[in-house]
Amino acid sequence: MIVLGNPSLVLGLRLAGIKDAFVVRTREEARSIVKQLPKKEIVVANASVLKLAPELEEFENLVTFPDEPSEFGSVKDLKNIIKAAIGFEIKME
Repeated sequence: MIVLGNPSLVLGLRLAGIKDAFVVRTREEARSIVKQLPKKEIVVANASVLKLAPELEEFENLVTFPDEPSEFGSVKDLKNIIKAAIGFEIKME
């Protein structure tokens, strides 16, 4: 699994144990990483990264996160996205 995102997403998933997590700020950074990945790689990305590298849409296992916490409809939405991204549910209160 690889994570491409803003500093908050990357930090959060690194704390959850994901080692291959990279802050992406530019189109060049995004495309440089994406072109090296196999299409079957599990990719977790912020919506803004998807705009920088639309070729991510071709990946079979793409999970996207909103850029801002306020864009989540509920804590349940966040829990479901995290579960899809990392494969297990985390306890959130």
